[in-house]
Amino acid sequence: MKKSNIGILKTVTYLIGLLAGFLGIFWLPRFMEIYIRSNVNLEMVAKQIFMIIYFTLIPFMFALYQSIEIISYIEHNEPFTKGVVKALKRIKQAAFTISILYGYQVVLIFLRGINDLTLYMIFGIVGFTSFVLAMFAGVLEGLIQCAVEIKTENDLTV
Repeated sequence: MKKSNIGILKTVTYLIGLLAGFLGIFWLPRFMEIYIRSNVNLEMVAKQIFMIIYFTLIPFMFALYQSIEIISYIEHNEPFTKGVVKALKRIKQAAFTISILYGYQVVLIFLRGINDLTLYMIFGIVGFTSFVLAMFAGVLEGLIQCAVEIKTENDLTV
């Protein structure tokens, strides 16, 4: 892979991390205040919703870090190593964690009897997307694991 493409991938990954951190630190608290003021009767639920969003920043940032590790393996011409498999496994676990947190939030909203379709849509879409990403990371993990085994076998043969 070209060095310029790897640089672009790293830069975009860092920018995504900075944007997510910035939104989590500065924008989300203000948005939470506005949401609570507009829905006074949902104050406790709103706090739980925003706590879940904050908790999902942890596995999201962890997955971004793992993707930077994968990019560095590619940069050093080592895309088929056990380190990439481990990083993909961690990305899969982080995506499943996000999916579970958002699925849990949808259930909590439903059990509280809140009929806000926007919340269901947002949490449902993010949860489902995270689940799809986890499945994709799992498929890639299995594929790279097979490639590592074939590469190891070929190295031992020669």
